[in-house]
Amino acid sequence: MKNSVNRTNGELPEAFLSRMQKILGDGFGDFLFAMDAPPVRGLRANPVGGQTRLGDLPVRPVPGISDAFFLDTDERVGRHPLHHAGAFYLQEPAAMLPIAAAVAEGLIPRGARALDLCAAPGGKTFQLASAVGEDGLLVSNEINPSRCAVLAGNVERLGLRRVVVTNADSRAFGEYAPGFFDVLAVDAPCSGEGMFRKTPEAVAEWSPASPASCAERQRSILTAALPSLKAGGILIYSTCTYAPEENEETVAWLLREYPALTLLPVTDSTVLSYTDPGLPREGVPAGATRRHYPHSGGGCFGGEGQFFALFRLTAPIGGSAPKIKKGGEVKRERLDEKTVDAFLRATLTRLPAIKPALFKGKIVLPPAPIPLPENLLYANGVTVGEIRSGRLIPHHAFFSAYGIDFQRKLDFPSADPALAAYLHGDVIPAPDLSDGWGVVLCEGVPIGGVHITGAVAKNLYPKGLRRNLSQ
Repeated sequence: MKNSVNRTNGELPEAFLSRMQKILGDGFGDFLFAMDAPPVRGLRANPVGGQTRLGDLPVRPVPGISDAFFLDTDERVGRHPLHHAGAFYLQEPAAMLPIAAAVAEGLIPRGARALDLCAAPGGKTFQLASAVGEDGLLVSNEINPSRCAVLAGNVERLGLRRVVVTNADSRAFGEYAPGFFDVLAVDAPCSGEGMFRKTPEAVAEWSPASPASCAERQRSILTAALPSLKAGGILIYSTCTYAPEENEETVAWLLREYPALTLLPVTDSTVLSYTDPGLPREGVPAGATRRHYPHSGGGCFGGEGQFFALFRLTAPIGGSAPKIKKGGEVKRERLDEKTVDAFLRATLTRLPAIKPALFKGKIVLPPAPIPLPENLLYANGVTVGEIRSGRLIPHHAFFSAYGIDFQRKLDFPSADPALAAYLHGDVIPAPDLSDGWGVVLCEGVPIGGVHITGAVAKNLYPKGLRRNLSQ
């Protein structure tokens, strides 16, 4: 069999193509044709104040998936001021499907406690945070420290208020939090075959042995984390690979090992139109799981490879829900409540619904106590700031999450030179605003902070995020 030549990645592995031909049969030619096409780009909007703001970006709505858009440009839109402001998150369209399917099936209730176990860089965290809402709790975990920092940065940029970022092994959740979560999302580390068209590194790192090795790791992760799911809770399992060992065979293994897990059918017509039935395996009917190929649905969606399955846990695996153990609840005894309250009243138009607390020396707004040791928590909700010399100095995360409620606002169109100057780190004018802490917005979306003195706004945008947008 002759290899397909992909414009981006060169020749695809012979063993991979041979397997895909067996899986797809008559659809193999359509798959090869789609693999030779340019990758599809997408983004998910972040409605701030209930409004979507995407400016002049060339986008088209993804039919049937809220806040999802195709992005019709190859330009580096990560440099766009609205991206700096967290007005959108760049996300490959097919990667949206697992959480979108669970939402469409009504499996993620508002106010739920959810765990995104393998969360970096944060696309599914963003979806889950929107799904559980302002009354919910999302714990977003990443075991790799450097990737955890990226995850926390995206949570901060998007202004997510009710997310706790953790840097923990999956075993910690089964050990410390049995029966705690309503929703467990495991977007498992995989062999990455679904990214071959988009990511050359995925092709270079793949070998015929990769799927079996990844499947073993996936099962270890699931075994460790499943006890954290409560009876009646939902498991969302997904990968970005085509390998049956990591997909349908892992689903079959879950059903054998955990009789309390029930595989849930996907019935939403939109999701069904964008995906193909999964492969039949003993105990796993065809269609009970879903696959997405670049040519699925006649190529109308066109995203990369994705597999997912939805489960309900009918009986507890890890015992009853725990009490908060020592170290899990944020300590409040050293909090200077008077200084914090004075700062909030002088800065915001309305006080946060969450009570401030002290976490690792900083003032935070923690969404809820969770049964994990404090050392595993990377970020506990929104960091307000820290007290220095009797004064609260706000953190960038506070401007992003609560900027919409600030008393002093400087709002600019995305093309305004003053906004470019701000993102570069320059001082900008603040006419008609009183002295105090203020926020800069891009078309109504908070982008960062300033301190106003004498109608001049001192720039507080973090140095590591500053850029010259004219280049």
